[in-house]
Amino acid sequence: MSRNGAGNHVVLNDKKGQIIVMGCIDSYNEWLKLGQKIQDKMEALLEKTIIFEQQAVESTEELPKLYRTLSRELGNKGSLSPIVILTKKFIDRNYYMPSLTLGDVAEGVQVSPTYLSKQLKRELGLSFIDYLTEVRIRKAIQLMSDPLFKVYEIAEKVGYSSQHYFSSAFKKVTGTSPMVYKKGIRS
Repeated sequence: MSRNGAGNHVVLNDKKGQIIVMGCIDSYNEWLKLGQKIQDKMEALLEKTIIFEQQAVESTEELPKLYRTLSRELGNKGSLSPIVILTKKFIDRNYYMPSLTLGDVAEGVQVSPTYLSKQLKRELGLSFIDYLTEVRIRKAIQLMSDPLFKVYEIAEKVGYSSQHYFSSAFKKVTGTSPMVYKKGIRS
């Protein structure tokens, strides 16, 4: 493993060729924006699409488990077709748009909606809407750790124009309501 530490972050390059960036953050939202900038810069430098995964932990004791999880996720993503990788990236960058449709995504990755729908189902085992919902709820869970955000604000930030619909989707995915989940984080 090579390590380059400067300031309050560490950059690792592991034996699998994965580049890991770890740092201290004050705001998870800022970490998401920084991650996007890192990804964009790496793709510009390498002139190709990269597979990217980003998460946060509360303490350094959780880092080994997080590394294993992220490494497994990257391995899973590496087995996907280029179209599905591009689709996931497109959704990850646009999930917050309330009107995001399969047609929008298909146009963004330059394939037909029917073909894209079949590829998502085949490779991810999910429909477009199920995958989009999963991404939105995962992002909502990440935002819930910030006590400044209200549930309706989180709903808007992840692409739901209705807090009721967000709550319904959240409960369907997690088994609990957003309010109960958010209270559980605080206690």
